[in-house]
Amino acid sequence: TPGAGPPGAHPVVPLADVESSRVDLAGRFAELLDRLDAVVSSFGGHHPVPHWCDALLEGVLSLTDVPRDGGWQVAQLRRELGAVREDAARAGTARVGLTDVGALLADRLAGRPQRSSFRTGAMTVCTMTPMRSVPHRVVCLLGLDDGAFPRVTGVDGDDLLARAPQVGDRDPRSEDRQVLLDAIGAAERHLVVTYAGRDVRTGAELPPAVPVGELLDALDATAVTHDGRPVREHVVVHHPLQPTDPRNFTAGALGRSGSVSYDRTAHRGALAARSAPAPVPALLDAALPEPPVSDVDLDRLVQFWQHPARGLLRQRLEIAGTVRADEPDNALPVQLDGLQEWAIGDRCLAARLAGVDAVTLARVETARGDLPPGVLGTTLLRRVGARVDRLAAAAATFGGVDQRAVDVELDLPDGTRLTGVVGGVRTTAAGGDVALTTTYSRVKGKQRLRAWLELLALSAAHPSQPWTAVVVGRGSRDSTAVVTLGPVAPAAARAALAELVALRRVGLAVPLPLTAGAGFAWAAARHRGRSPESATESARGEWTSGYSFPREDAEEEHVLLWGADAPFETLLEWTPPPGAPARTPGSFAELTLRVWKPLLDAQRQEEW
Repeated sequence: TPGAGPPGAHPVVPLADVESSRVDLAGRFAELLDRLDAVVSSFGGHHPVPHWCDALLEGVLSLTDVPRDGGWQVAQLRRELGAVREDAARAGTARVGLTDVGALLADRLAGRPQRSSFRTGAMTVCTMTPMRSVPHRVVCLLGLDDGAFPRVTGVDGDDLLARAPQVGDRDPRSEDRQVLLDAIGAAERHLVVTYAGRDVRTGAELPPAVPVGELLDALDATAVTHDGRPVREHVVVHHPLQPTDPRNFTAGALGRSGSVSYDRTAHRGALAARSAPAPVPALLDAALPEPPVSDVDLDRLVQFWQHPARGLLRQRLEIAGTVRADEPDNALPVQLDGLQEWAIGDRCLAARLAGVDAVTLARVETARGDLPPGVLGTTLLRRVGARVDRLAAAAATFGGVDQRAVDVELDLPDGTRLTGVVGGVRTTAAGGDVALTTTYSRVKGKQRLRAWLELLALSAAHPSQPWTAVVVGRGSRDSTAVVTLGPVAPAAARAALAELVALRRVGLAVPLPLTAGAGFAWAAARHRGRSPESATESARGEWTSGYSFPREDAEEEHVLLWGADAPFETLLEWTPPPGAPARTPGSFAELTLRVWKPLLDAQRQEEW
């Protein structure tokens, strides 16, 4: 726990929320880390060569395993290390470091040509070295890319031959060219040479290795095709990178009389690529039957109005969005994006509100490994910590840390029974009851909606006392925003709840053109007296995605209901579909005002 133990007692944060089926996996991973730590510790400092041989053998055996028929690998490793030990005996007890040991073992453990079983009638995969001058019916040379062949060798500072080259010295690049010539001469019927002709990211044309280009030049200088074209135009085939490319299914397009692919699925994709894409049909072309009156949970009501499109898909159609688990980044974090910084701030704010002191909180966040290293992480934590302190101080003005939960149970006029629990209720110094929400996020439409619905439920279910709802969060220009809602008369609260519950039943039958961001921006602009055109521009900014920042039009549920890259006019010009319930709003403006106007009339906002 964050507050347990003295400072510095926990260098890392322990693993939390482990499922019972993953306990064994977590234990195995912990054992792997222990073994890795032991191996890394044994590789530090300077020691005699025999010590390094023992440490290497023990490290390899503790981290690796071989199948039953692969025991020869362990025996060969023991022989190689034993030979190193014998060769180093003449050096006495000289102490060397890990870098020296790596240089000592590089040549011994490097790959080397091995004998291959030729002329067996089967396919043989090997390097070009052991097959020199051995004839084969078909010879395939793979990966002769520019820069990869011939070998590019660096000059070692201790290589005396490289300092003063003489005629007759070994030249690896010339040897590779000779090996290529031997491989070409070994082909009896067919020779296949492949190289990457296009960049996989940009599609730019890439040249082959220089010896391959010289081979093509020699072919062009030797002969021409029957129609007078250069030979390379006949022998060089540019294969497509995609399996659905139409050339894969076009006879004669890729150097053979027939097609090169017989994949039926890829063929259907190639046919679809040739034709114009069919328009994506709407998810719902007519209204669904209005659901019957039933009990409603307060949390489900809040979730619906925070995201009406998601509420329709999940609460009525039982369609859940795709859950994408982000892969852990192996790179050391240097600069965090907005979402990563928000996650740290939200976690710190929750801990501060729970009573964790700033020193312990900073130590725990550093141990998590999410912060950039050194001064970068300290600077970010100070910036986030200053915001957290201001938010916690603002929340403390509405009472201490003592808070309670209040049950809500209410019968509405249409027969709906609303039940739920409102948490975070505090008693202020003046004796009033406040439903307080403190968030590290900026105070926008979603936070206001939850506070408003909880306030209406408390005011209608417990009419004997006045209630207010307060949202404390970040405001504009790094300020602290405090939004106060209420109090609301019990009769007005009951009527507003009945209106939102009835509209929710409409929203479970008809996709409503309302979002928490764009809807609040439009309603707030109109509430301040701005023109409809100005309000539309404010709402469009919340709906339309920018170059590098996705907005509400990119959310999966909105794409499913309104289409990809739908303009804001799709919502603004919406009309009820056929079969819509009688209570369905007739336009975006009518729906937005019915939902947001009572809230805006009851709110007061301050920024500190």
